[in-house]
Amino acid sequence: MSYTVRNVTAVTGACLLMRKALFDEMEGFDVKFRIAFNDIDLCLRVRKKGYKVIYTPYAKLYHHESVSVGKPYEDTDRCAGLFEAEVDLFRERWDIENYVDPYFNINLDESLRFKH
Repeated sequence: MSYTVRNVTAVTGACLLMRKALFDEMEGFDVKFRIAFNDIDLCLRVRKKGYKVIYTPYAKLYHHESVSVGKPYEDTDRCAGLFEAEVDLFRERWDIENYVDPYFNINLDESLRFKH
């Protein structure tokens, strides 16, 4: 576990905090992402505009998974279909196959350690 305040590519929407003016500038969460990726998409749009996404280990939060939406989305075929559509939309929008995370440390991934 890291105890360092640092730049990251994205944080979970469950503990995301930003100025209202910035949230409005980004036009909030994209409603096309109803189940997943809305937080990551927002963070990537924030970074694309030149702002930073910063992680702090000092925040104390409780996240009650799916409380606001009822049972977890994985429980229904309908939501599974929505999730797959959102995966496709996210891949198309952000070209994730070619995305290079500037904060990824290859020393933390054995499979990549000797490829670079």
